[in-house]
Amino acid sequence: MLAEIVVPDLVRDYLDKPIGKKPSVASQLGAWYAANRPNGDFGVIVKDAWVLSALLERGKARKIRPLPSLVPHARMMPECVQAGSRVRVQYKRMQGTFVTYVAGHPVFIITWGNGKIGGEMAIASQSTFDKLFKALREKSEFRTEMPETGVWEATMAQGRVVFVKKAFDAESSARFAAHPMYKPLEEDAGAFFGNIEWHTRNNQPGMRKVLLTGPPGTGKTSIGFALAAANKDGCAVLYVRDDEDLVAAAEVAASKGRRTIIMAEEVDMLRSPSGRALNWLDGSETPRNPAGTYVVTTTNYPKKIDPRILKRPGRIDRVFAVNALRPVFASAVAASFLGEAGVGLDTRELGRVLDRTTPAEIREIVNLSLRTMAIGESMTVAHIAETRASLKRALSAAGNQEEDDDPDAREDHFKRWGARDDLDDNIPM
Repeated sequence: MLAEIVVPDLVRDYLDKPIGKKPSVASQLGAWYAANRPNGDFGVIVKDAWVLSALLERGKARKIRPLPSLVPHARMMPECVQAGSRVRVQYKRMQGTFVTYVAGHPVFIITWGNGKIGGEMAIASQSTFDKLFKALREKSEFRTEMPETGVWEATMAQGRVVFVKKAFDAESSARFAAHPMYKPLEEDAGAFFGNIEWHTRNNQPGMRKVLLTGPPGTGKTSIGFALAAANKDGCAVLYVRDDEDLVAAAEVAASKGRRTIIMAEEVDMLRSPSGRALNWLDGSETPRNPAGTYVVTTTNYPKKIDPRILKRPGRIDRVFAVNALRPVFASAVAASFLGEAGVGLDTRELGRVLDRTTPAEIREIVNLSLRTMAIGESMTVAHIAETRASLKRALSAAGNQEEDDDPDAREDHFKRWGARDDLDDNIPM
C-alpha cells in the first residue's frame, strides 16, 4: 500500500495563517519531499518538464492526487471522454499541488498559471524521474519540443503544445493514394511547398488552407492519412482536435520555421467562427512561417460551413469535393483490400460492380465477401456483386424498423396478450 502523505509544517502553517511572504515553490516542494521521502533518497527538482501535462494527455488524471496547496487549485478546459461504457469529464489543464506515484515512489508537482503564462516544478528521486520519463517515452513518445518529422497528435496542455506520437500505419494509409481526390490534393500541397517563396512574399503568412467535403465514408480521413504517409519523412504532420490546438500548432510551426502539415476534422471555427477566428483565417493574425504550413480540414456537412468563410477568398483557399468512387478507382481501392485474394480478377468488371460506392462500403463488402467464401473457393467478381446486393438489403431492412421494435408498441402487446409462448404462432409477435 502507498504511504499516507504527510503535510509539511511549512505548508500547514501558511495555510493556517497566510501572513507574510508566501514560501517559494522550490521551498514548498522541498518541504513536501522532506516530509515524505522514501528510503531517505535525495530529491531532485526539475523545472518545466511538464509532468502533469504528460499524465493528463495519457489519461492518467485519476492517478494524480491533489494536495493542500498554496497555489489555488483549478481545473481548466474540461472535455468528455469515453471510458469503457461510461463518459467522464477530463481536464486538459490543471494547477495546484499534486502527487503521483511511480513504482510506489512519490513525485510531487506544483504547477501554476492559466494559459501561456505559467510554469511547473516537480520533485522526486533521480531514479524515480528516470523511470517516469522512460515510461512516457516508451509508451507515448511524449515531447514538448516540436518534432521536425513524423506523424504526431498536437494538443494544448498546461499552456503549451504537447506532441504525442500518433499510432499510424503508413503502409495501409499509402494505398489510399489510389483515391481520385488524392492526386489533386497531393499536387496542391506540392505546389504550395515548392513555391513557398511566392506564398511568403510581401509578409504573407506562408499558410494554405484546404477543405475536404463529402458524406461520411467517402475517404476524407483516409486521403489525409495517405498525404501524411507520403510526407512524414520530409515534414511534421500534426493532427489536432479543436480550434485552440489548430491555432497553437500553427504558431509553434511558425516560431520554429518548420515545414508542417496540420490535419483537423470538423473544427468549430468553420461552422461558427469568432471574429478572431476569421482574422486568423484571413492571415492578419497568423504568424508567418517561411517554411510553410499546409492546413487540411474536413467536414461531412459542407452546408454548415459559415458563408463568411466559403464566400471570402483566402479564408479557405481551395475546396475538394470527395464523393463516391467511380469504376476505375473503386476497383483500385477494392484490390488494395483484397490483397492476394484479388489476384486474377477482372479489374474492369470489379470496378463496374462497385461503381458509386465509398471506400468504407468497399471495405465492408470485401470483408463480408472473404468471410462468406467456402474453404478452397476462389474469389469472383460475381461473389463481390452478390455481397454488395446483400449488404444493401440488410441496411434497407435495418432502416425499416418493425412496429414491434418500438418500446411503446411492445408494451401494448404485452398488456393485450400477456406472456407469449415462443411456439404459439397464433399470437402476434
